[in-house]
Amino acid sequence: MCDKRELIEGIAVEEFANLLQNIEVDFSTNYTRKKYNFLLNQMDTGMVANMVFVSSFESKSGYAIETVANRIARLRFGKENVPSIVNLEI
Repeated sequence: MCDKRELIEGIAVEEFANLLQNIEVDFSTNYTRKKYNFLLNQMDTGMVANMVFVSSFESKSGYAIETVANRIARLRFGKENVPSIVNLEI
């Protein structure tokens, strides 16, 4: 049987792998949206790409961290003992 440390590591690896995958999948769509921004379309394409990545990372990483914390708390204390501050269906 796995110990809790391994389970926690698995949760973190899984959620952050999902984070990276989501950023990669959404990049093209997000970049296209920024292209039509009247201020950003005058900037260098590399700078716009960096801005798209940072914006996506900031918005998605908070959710990933919250999900990791929620899953670890449920593992440690039991699902019924962990209030859902944000409605996360995990």
